[in-house]
Parts: sequence; C-alpha cells; structure tokens
Amino acid sequence: MKVFLLITAILDLEYEQFDVVTAFLNASLDKEDEIYVAQPNGFDDGTGRACRLLQALYGLRKAPRLWFRAISTILKQLGFKPLLTNLCIFKHQSEMILLIIYVDDMLISAPKRAQIAAIRDALKKHFELKELGNVKQFLGMTITRDRANRRIFMSQELFSKKML
Repeated sequence: MKVFLLITAILDLEYEQFDVVTAFLNASLDKEDEIYVAQPNGFDDGTGRACRLLQALYGLRKAPRLWFRAISTILKQLGFKPLLTNLCIFKHQSEMILLIIYVDDMLISAPKRAQIAAIRDALKKHFELKELGNVKQFLGMTITRDRANRRIFMSQELFSKKML
C-alpha cells in the first residue's frame, strides 16, 4: 500500500476507493475445486445427499485464493498485469493506471478521473461495487493527502486507539 500511495503522490494521480460486494461469492469453483457440503438446515430432503458447491462461500479455506484468481482474470482481460514485486498491485499495460486490491477493498489511481470511471464501469459488468470516493480510510489507516506538496500521509491513530 505504501508503494501504491507513494506512486500516486509523486505522479499526482487521482485516486478512488471501492469495495467489492460479497467478493468471495463471485468466485466460481472448477472441477479440480470440487467441494461438497451437507444440506443446509431447513433444506434437507432426507436423502443424506451432499450438495456440490458451484461458487465459493465465505468460510471456505480456498475462498480467498479462488476470489483472487477470479478478480485477477478479469483485470488481465482489462489490460492489467500484476507487479512482479507485489501481486496485489496491478498496472495497466498501456496507461498509467494502478489498482491495488486487498481481499474486497480496492484503490484505483490514474491521471484522470475519467480513466478511473472507465475501469469502474468495466468492473461493474462483472462485480457489484460500492463506490467509496476519495480515499480517507484503508486497511485500518487514515489517509490524508497534501496534493499541493504531492504527499500522502498514513496514520494508524484511530486503529491504535480502538485496539487499546
């Protein structure tokens, strides 16, 4: 996140925050990911059969990996490639657009807000997104921007006080 914010500040990029609604439920299971669960309470037909999952569920060990695979596939289709040094930061192959994803939280930075809107609209064709606007809090940190001096400050004061 520090690298992402550093690049955003130095290049004076626009940035916005998004949340993918029920992210893990967007991950499909392949045949190699065959997972069976007991019939849910209230839906048991008395046969003792198990249900084969077609989508990942919260609580599955594989759910985070399956979700990351799903979002990575879409981002690659949109022209993004993960950085070799950090697989959670994606850079557009032809434009200076960066995207960082941490589970279901996402930041997008680009020279123009229209570019962010275009990526947002493309992602909305695949996932339900909650638009959170300018970045104020991310991963328990308060983010403050001094755009005139091309600086971004991170503070964990609120998080620390909450923990105490």
